Amino acid sequence: MPQDNVFVTMLPGVNLSSSPTGSSQNSSTAFYFDLAPNWVITDISLVDNADFGVSDYSNFGLEYLQEVSLCTSGDVCSTGSDGFYHDGGANLPPLASLPQIGANQGFYYLSAYSVNTSALTDGVYGELVIHLTEVPEPGTMLLLSTGTLGLAFLRRSLKEMTRS
Repeated sequence: MPQDNVFVTMLPGVNLSSSPTGSSQNSSTAFYFDLAPNWVITDISLVDNADFGVSDYSNFGLEYLQEVSLCTSGDVCSTGSDGFYHDGGANLPPLASLPQIGANQGFYYLSAYSVNTSALTDGVYGELVIHLTEVPEPGTMLLLSTGTLGLAFLRRSLKEMTRS
């Protein structure tokens, strides 16, 4: 039976305050990783708590985005993201998105932009959760199937012997 394991880690936080001209915070981390044979990523989720305050309700805006992408050795990529967008009349620029990555690579990206607001995310409560599942090898499944067929054949043979 497949086993489900969960990897959990904390995330960095954002502490951002701005005037009418706006301010931004960006960070990213690229890394290499590898999974043990027969393990696959089944789900990625990012969760972070955010509080914000507004200094001018006639012209404010706040956007926040964090994403993580993981590509396994078979180039199967999984992505998770978390964010929010509040527009109170300010002209908010588009936030960048994740770059293309290759096999056994991961990338974490965080971007925030604010106008007449302050924002605080608490990386202590934010977390990245990755669900991993072990998938049986094809050889193991073949061996199990062959053994089951052998037992069925043996049972049938024993039934025929007891009838005679």
